[in-house]
Order: sequence, then C-alpha cells, then structure tokens
Amino acid sequence: MKRIKIIALFIVVVLSLSCHTSELLLETPTPKYAVLVTPTRVSVLPSPLPTATPTAKTVGVGTPLSADNWEYTVTKVEKTKTLVWSEYGNKSTAQGIFVVTYLTLKNIGKRNFSINIWDFELHDDAEVKYDPSSEGLSFVRYRKLTPLGDQFVPALSANTALVFDVNPNAKGLKLYLEQAKASIDLGQ
Repeated sequence: MKRIKIIALFIVVVLSLSCHTSELLLETPTPKYAVLVTPTRVSVLPSPLPTATPTAKTVGVGTPLSADNWEYTVTKVEKTKTLVWSEYGNKSTAQGIFVVTYLTLKNIGKRNFSINIWDFELHDDAEVKYDPSSEGLSFVRYRKLTPLGDQFVPALSANTALVFDVNPNAKGLKLYLEQAKASIDLGQ
C-alpha cells in the first residue's frame, strides 16, 4: 500500500509539472528507455539510439591521415600490367591492371601493434571493392619494404606497399582504411 502511495505521488508531481503541456518526455540517464507521461497514463518506451553515423574522412596522396593507432600516408601510386616480384625477374600479369600503392605507416599508439593486408581495400566510383593481391606480399619483400602483419614499434615510420588487381576502366580509386573507417583518394 505504501508503494502505491509513492507511485501515485510521483505521478501527481509529474502531472503537475506538465500541466502546461499535454505530454512530457523524460529520458533516463542511459539512452535505453524513455518515460512518456500523459494526463491518463504512464508508458515506458524504448528510446531510439542515435542514428547519425560519423562522416568518413578522405584525404589525398601525400597528406597524412591519423586515426586510432595509425598515421597513414600514401606516398606514390603506380599502374602496371606486369609486376616484377623477385630479383630473378619473376613477374605476374594482372587480369586487369595492377595498382601499386606505396604507403608510409606510423604507429602513433603507446605499444607495438600490427596491421595487415585485410585492413585495406581499394574502392572505385562504381562502389566496386578490391582486396589486396597476393602478388603484393612478394613484391614488398623484393622492394625491401616492411611487410604488413609485422609488429610496428610506436613512434617509428615504416614504408610498405599494397598491390591491387583492378578493372582498367575503374575511376575514382580510393584506398579504404578499415581500422580508421576513412579513405585516401588516389587521384586515379
């Protein structure tokens, strides 16, 4: 009985606060629920979660982009039909055309951290997504660049490259950075 009196008193106080409006929306400290109070009833409703998504950031070649543990800078982009990947002259021919993207990566975090080829995609204006080509692994070692997947020491920069086999007619190429949820416009 005492509980009912307390609830009734709460409703009276809330109704008296809302005497100038027909409805009062009270949010709880967490965005999970809202209380809707009208002169005739009290309802607990799920509160909508924020729907705004952060705008993806895009920069161009030569411009560093910092996000989370990494600073990414695309330093150069080359297109080639064949890719030499060993000192013995071994080469691969692209189905389309190889887009070789040279990067400088810097771990800006506070501990060793790795980054892998699956943390990158190439996107075009037609919303086609390209994964890094397996030829890139041998190409990076042949060029004496830092392979992705290795641990990167904090505060030091490392040069690497990604190779993508893309449609030769693809336009508007952007390197998508999975960890940063951002992209770098390759100007291609």
